[in-house]
Amino acid sequence: MAKSPDAGREFFERKFPDYNITSIKPEYYKDTGWHIYLKMWRKQPKTVPKRKQNQKKKSNGVIPKRE
Repeated sequence: MAKSPDAGREFFERKFPDYNITSIKPEYYKDTGWHIYLKMWRKQPKTVPKRKQNQKKKSNGVIPKRE
């Protein structure tokens, strides 16, 4: 994976779908072998439309009793 042209980008994009991968840096150390360093940022969550947010705020928080 570390020696592939994309340094395993496809693998890591499937493994971490909620993140944008900005850099991949493979390094080899003779004592411990290959290490792959990723720099990634969490993708922004999808926002709730304002209409639905307003409806949630208007409720008074009282839960009706079951009979």
